[in-house]
Amino acid sequence: MYLNASVKSNSVENATLINRSLINKNNTVYTVENNKISIVNIEIAGYKNNQVIVKGIPNGTKLLSAKSIGIYKGMEVKIVEK
Repeated sequence: MYLNASVKSNSVENATLINRSLINKNNTVYTVENNKISIVNIEIAGYKNNQVIVKGIPNGTKLLSAKSIGIYKGMEVKIVEK
């Protein structure tokens, strides 16, 4: 037996859709400011497949594209444009 359904939801203002793997256990994400790692607290507003709708990331913020072992606040990084 299968079910096809549509679910209507409210829009979420000032939210960003990011990959679920970028969220740390304590609802934070790693960002880059002035070529250094920073940590931003987020609020999860919803889920969409492997992505998460989050609030708390200021517009224009640069997120790490993937997490890695050993990342820490203040770590110097180099941004590589694709």
